[in-house]
Amino acid sequence: MDKERIDELLGPVAEGCRDAADELLDLRDAVLGRSDPGNCVSCYFRIFEVLGRGDVERLKRLRRWLEGNLVVVARDGSERELERVPVSLHQMDMESFCREMMQEFRENRCYEGALIELSLDFKETEMAQVE
Repeated sequence: MDKERIDELLGPVAEGCRDAADELLDLRDAVLGRSDPGNCVSCYFRIFEVLGRGDVERLKRLRRWLEGNLVVVARDGSERELERVPVSLHQMDMESFCREMMQEFRENRCYEGALIELSLDFKETEMAQVE
């Protein structure tokens, strides 16, 4: 994503949201550098918290973009990739998001081995959604 597109996406969120300026800048840097998808999600939830639940409309486009461009990656103990699951940001905070993903893999998956590691990643460029 180029600077103009991310600024267009974050602009409506940033208006009147000084308390989340650091999170907005961190999220922007992570998206531009495709460097830290976990930080993107963490920043999203911190911005969500600052704006309050009554102002979710301002986050709608950002949420759609994140859900269309991030995945949860499951790996086994040998770091072999098992599955890529689309991100859904309907939860209220990062802890709830993580707990829900862990529960999903515990209850609805059957992989060999006792250890499953979950992490966030950007979708491959050709698979990502364009806003």
